[in-house]
Amino acid sequence: MKKCARCKAAKSEDQFYVNLGRTDRRHPYCKQCLLTYQAERRRERLDREKPDRRRWSSTFVRHDYFATLDEPLRAYVAGLLAADGNVLLRQRRVTLELSVRDRSLVHLVRDQLAPGFPLRHRVRANDSETVILAVTSAQLCADLSRLGITPRKSLTLRWPEGLDRTSARAFLLGYVDGDGFVTWSRSGSYIYPRWGLLGTERFLSGAMRLISEETAVAPRRVQPKDGSRIYRLAISGADALVVDRWIRSGLSLGPERKRLAQADIAAGSSSGK
Repeated sequence: MKKCARCKAAKSEDQFYVNLGRTDRRHPYCKQCLLTYQAERRRERLDREKPDRRRWSSTFVRHDYFATLDEPLRAYVAGLLAADGNVLLRQRRVTLELSVRDRSLVHLVRDQLAPGFPLRHRVRANDSETVILAVTSAQLCADLSRLGITPRKSLTLRWPEGLDRTSARAFLLGYVDGDGFVTWSRSGSYIYPRWGLLGTERFLSGAMRLISEETAVAPRRVQPKDGSRIYRLAISGADALVVDRWIRSGLSLGPERKRLAQADIAAGSSSGK
């Protein structure tokens, strides 16, 4: 056993990092205390270098952005975060990381939640480059959680009830631009469009209910994707075009590649996710 010089608790030696410069070959602080001490020192150094950094970040975050989804753009941003965002409750942090080809979406979300907030870039192990937004706000996390956007949303996300029709459509459009797909498939010489979503069974069932009520498109079954815990909702043929036109009507949001464009019909090409 060894007594930590910081917390004064007696702990087993494996709770201390190796330090060959010490007589007992262990660091005087236990692992937990050492990591806490290093984090404190780092924050102190950053505060000395940029005294206003914390005040700046908290001041420029629009903490009440999701208090009400009374504007289509707010609903769209919430839908996009429901698909591709992350809510870290312990850290009180909301993050969005997308491929550089979708950096315009990250910029849009940043400009809505924290105008002027710096973005980060990362190159993953497969050499793909991403753009990251990470803002800290307990209220943003709480309001997103109320919409079902939580740390385990990929398994628990539900359709948000209580949205008016315009906000519900904008929310769904944001989700489509995150976890939706549009493609043109070929069967012999016949080319037909497909429109769909990936997500939880509860969320997709709610989305299909809205689509059917608003467009009169016959409901499709939500089915498991390749035996996984992820589900798929797919609409093909003329109904796919009806849904695509309806969901984007009057809303100039999202990347062009998520639209069933007429140019793709002749090419028989795929837009993908």
